[in-house]
Amino acid sequence: MGTQTAMTTKTPTSWTTSCHPSITTPPELQVAIGKGSFGVVWKARDEHGRDVAVKIVPLVHSAGAEEELDQEVELMRRFCHPNLVQFHTAFRIAEARQVWVVMELCEAGSHPIPNPNPNPNPHEPDPRP
Repeated sequence: MGTQTAMTTKTPTSWTTSCHPSITTPPELQVAIGKGSFGVVWKARDEHGRDVAVKIVPLVHSAGAEEELDQEVELMRRFCHPNLVQFHTAFRIAEARQVWVVMELCEAGSHPIPNPNPNPNPHEPDPRP
């Protein structure tokens, strides 16, 4: 795959828990599943056979862009909460001038926001007592 380095400098890999093995090589991309203002998100398979999401962010030549991306990756590495997408690791792919951010794959999609007014006709009085 070429030259890649882990983004974080404090630990060799940023996702190490007793129940999940570390990801040490860039995952195998399978299919693009989304596109945002900062990059394209791919469904991928890691070296352990798990499905993961990979956000590929092109490195741009603007002032402070790489430092900002490094700070974002460091913040994602620090936050671990059941209501947040789990960050696994990140790779800097030097020859492609890209950063691959490897995260938990959430395939269920967005959850609908519950309707605070269950009355089917909000212009009529609520028939419930």
